[in-house]
Amino acid sequence: MSPPAGDPRLDALGEDLEQQIPALAALYDRWANALNPHDPGVDDAEKAFHQTVSHLFDSVVLHGPNIARSVTIRDLRRHVIIRCKKHLAATSKPSST
Repeated sequence: MSPPAGDPRLDALGEDLEQQIPALAALYDRWANALNPHDPGVDDAEKAFHQTVSHLFDSVVLHGPNIARSVTIRDLRRHVIIRCKKHLAATSKPSST
């Protein structure tokens, strides 16, 4: 089964979003894959991740191309998390042991 095609509304967001993915992926990794979910840094990373996605929504979606105006914050958050997971998978280095 092939993966579903991308959402053209989200794909239209383009370069502004792509530039943010490495930093967002690092934040996402810190809170979503934390070994100790009670570590204070986990909450900070989650808060920073959601604030950054909110700022992206305000700047890229609300002031971006007309096609993107139908995108909700939930749609954008889901898209960003998928892109972060792909980025982390592509950049992870397997252990040599």
